[in-house]
Amino acid sequence: MNALVPKNSAHVIGELSGWDRLVFRGTMRMLAYAGGMAAYLSRIGTLLKDFGDHAQAMTEQLIEASRQRAEAAGRPVTYLPSSKIRKDEYARQIACQDGITEGLICVLECVEPCRSFEIYRNREKKLLELVSRDRKCKFLYHYWIDRRFGFMSARVQTWFPFSLQVCMNGREWLSRRMDERGMAYRRYDNSFPWIEDFPKAQTMFDALHKTDWPKALQAAARQVHPAHSRMFRGLGFDYYWSAFQTEWATDTVFDSPQALAAIYPQLVRGAIATFDSRSVMRFLGHPFYENHEGEIVSDYCSRPEGVCVKHRAMGNSIKVYDKGGSILRIETTINNPAAYRSYRCSEAEPDGEKQWRTMRRGVADMYRRAEVSQAANVESDSDNRCVCDRGNRWDMGVS
Repeated sequence: MNALVPKNSAHVIGELSGWDRLVFRGTMRMLAYAGGMAAYLSRIGTLLKDFGDHAQAMTEQLIEASRQRAEAAGRPVTYLPSSKIRKDEYARQIACQDGITEGLICVLECVEPCRSFEIYRNREKKLLELVSRDRKCKFLYHYWIDRRFGFMSARVQTWFPFSLQVCMNGREWLSRRMDERGMAYRRYDNSFPWIEDFPKAQTMFDALHKTDWPKALQAAARQVHPAHSRMFRGLGFDYYWSAFQTEWATDTVFDSPQALAAIYPQLVRGAIATFDSRSVMRFLGHPFYENHEGEIVSDYCSRPEGVCVKHRAMGNSIKVYDKGGSILRIETTINNPAAYRSYRCSEAEPDGEKQWRTMRRGVADMYRRAEVSQAANVESDSDNRCVCDRGNRWDMGVS
């Protein structure tokens, strides 16, 4: 990437890096494991034999509160008979048909696999036990257009432990900021083939790092789980927020599809034929791969827009593809943050000495995720060691 732009400066009209798809998970830690769940039941005075009735009553409260909210907003609640239906597309069609530009679009109901709890009768010990098991339950999918973040969705598990999953897109956020500033641009899906002022747009995009993620996500939780405060009144069960999956995209925008098409086949051949396992691990922040016991995979596939080259290792990936014809997109996806390090204090000693420690899933390490992802996309030093693995910070221009 460092050499790509200068070599093609006559046709590159701008660059843009930032968050693309973001998936956050909300978990009530006390209820996330069998021991904590048993402690909760003891605290509220519910016997194990009555767990089923208690759980059903709580589920009904959650579902009814969500349906009432949708009814008050005049929006549909629809049951989907198959989990294979593409829910995002379904919701976007409803928004388009009904002219929804802000607020709730719809609530979709669907039965899907989940991880929850059941009462197990242990015949050897002659007692009841609360166990965590795979089962199925109803999920509620809320879709809405947020004033700040744009198109958003949330997946709510309606059976204990009532986990949440909130999805958004950084490009949605940026388009709203550019609208507020009166900046002209063209949009294609979740990309921008043209922006009036790319450097200014990048500065605006960088401001997303200042987001108070726990506050923003808690506001989303209040919308999609309106019964939470009533169901757990006085217990202090707030959601702990973690980044389940993050995508960071770097777009190099060409002045025409023809200009990108002229060099893209060469990039694809080089990505497949030239980069070995050592190169893949370097891209993903690990210059020494000899001790890596997992699989390192490189492949390419045809997409409607063109060919995509993807490298995967340790649960994370980096890929390149042409977006909309004139955009070269390099995208790093982090599913396993434990593969990287964060310069921080120990959680046990928040005021203690900072050291390079394992990166956490929690949203407290979102800025470090951005550093690592950007480094994987565009930066490497003369020793071919990825910047995201070095013991110093890469300055993104944000405090």
